[in-house]
Amino acid sequence: MAVTISEARYRNFGKCVKIENAFAEVWVTVDIGPRIIRYSLKGGENFMYEDKNRRTKQDIKPMQDYYGKGACWYIYGGHRIWASPEYMPETYYPDNNKVKYEIDGRTVTFIPQPQVKNNIQITLKVTLEEYSAKVKVENSITNLGDAPKVLSVWALSVLAPGGIEIVPMNNHDTGFVNNKKMAIWNYTDLSDKRVAWAKEYMMLKQDKHRENPFKIGIDNRRAWAAYILRGVMFLKEFEYIEAAQYPDEGMNFETYTCDKFLEMETLSPLTKIEKNQTITHCESWDIIDDVKTPKLGDFAAVEEIVRQYIGI
Repeated sequence: MAVTISEARYRNFGKCVKIENAFAEVWVTVDIGPRIIRYSLKGGENFMYEDKNRRTKQDIKPMQDYYGKGACWYIYGGHRIWASPEYMPETYYPDNNKVKYEIDGRTVTFIPQPQVKNNIQITLKVTLEEYSAKVKVENSITNLGDAPKVLSVWALSVLAPGGIEIVPMNNHDTGFVNNKKMAIWNYTDLSDKRVAWAKEYMMLKQDKHRENPFKIGIDNRRAWAAYILRGVMFLKEFEYIEAAQYPDEGMNFETYTCDKFLEMETLSPLTKIEKNQTITHCESWDIIDDVKTPKLGDFAAVEEIVRQYIGI
């Protein structure tokens, strides 16, 4: 079975574009968003969090003042594109309208309405390989305003609960100079029982019983992260550009968790873009089956997973 592309309704997210082959399926919303609301092995468990009841939202007064009466942003779940640095209310654009899309072979490009107040255009491009579960995800932002903008493409994958994340720590030799940067959010407790630290890796567990949020950023030079959910692994790879300026004091990777989900977030360098100029941030995704889920803190098991399945 080669790649097929069709329209179908998905739960209460409305009309979606379904991109599938014999190995995997990718569903992208087009009644709202867009969101990559489902990514799974064919017939398998969805790696993406689904906020079916639309409980996570922003509809506070600054949203109403900026975007108009009744404006409301919903997380929806899945993978989305934002612009960094983060601001309220600009970042929380209420993307609740229909999305246009174009098909070119195995690639589908999703084009939502321009963010008129923010003077930017978001574009999501998804390409599924023919004979594997691998997906290329291209996240783009175009400046529609007259004045230049300095921003980063922020690609956020909101993942289903119950898994454990593996994040590599930098291991390049810098002698007596530090080789790692970290950003810590004000609500983050580094002694949180959901996180485990080692020289080569960090592990972060999603726990539905822990409501308090946890978020950190790192300069992830090894340019990958993984999330293992009940014996299946979602692998995200991306680009790191040496000497580039990244948001949040040098972070190209950020991760967040709460009682509902875990977010795996990658960022492009901060870039000055002129009118009608576009910046694009690419990710490569894959799903690997039959991976034994390591216990939190079992870094020997993590080393074996990396050696066997990732090799980077």
